[in-house]
Amino acid sequence: MATMDCSDARPLVPSYLDGELTEAQAGPLRKHLLACQPCRAGAQAQKNLKRWFAPSEPVAVPRDFSARVARLAFSGAAGVDEAAAGREDHGRRGSLAAPAAAWRVAAPRSTETPVLQFVLRLTVAAAVLALLASVAIQGLRRPSSAELRADDRPTMTLDQALERLDRLERADERRSGSAPSLPR
Repeated sequence: MATMDCSDARPLVPSYLDGELTEAQAGPLRKHLLACQPCRAGAQAQKNLKRWFAPSEPVAVPRDFSARVARLAFSGAAGVDEAAAGREDHGRRGSLAAPAAAWRVAAPRSTETPVLQFVLRLTVAAAVLALLASVAIQGLRRPSSAELRADDRPTMTLDQALERLDRLERADERRSGSAPSLPR
């Protein structure tokens, strides 16, 4: 590939930044990037964005971490006792390397005010009333018949429908002047 245009260069830039291109592919791309300012700016923007997603050092997770999280979730605990975690963390705030004993569960706090309790009870009462109303409406006697229809037109038998379809096809053939496509 002697010269490279922008449409050929753009798809190669991510692979180039990841170091996945062979020298035969990377050489023409580098030449194009030196000559083309818009592609060079795009490559620089992708390079800057890639820095945000650089791998970080692995985080040490305690051995029984998932079991404790599940146990706390099912117990309804409010969260972690930050003060106890900070004391036993020996000054390393926010570190996940703290001993397992440092992560104590804070006592659940009641954040419900009397107004909130009233609104919650009112919502439950409204839901119960809606359920009862729907059951009552369901039990009302509704007219029922095999002949209930939304329109007033009489029902059509299959033979009548086929005959009407044949008439419509013949009328359409007369208008278009073509012969029937399928023999009957």
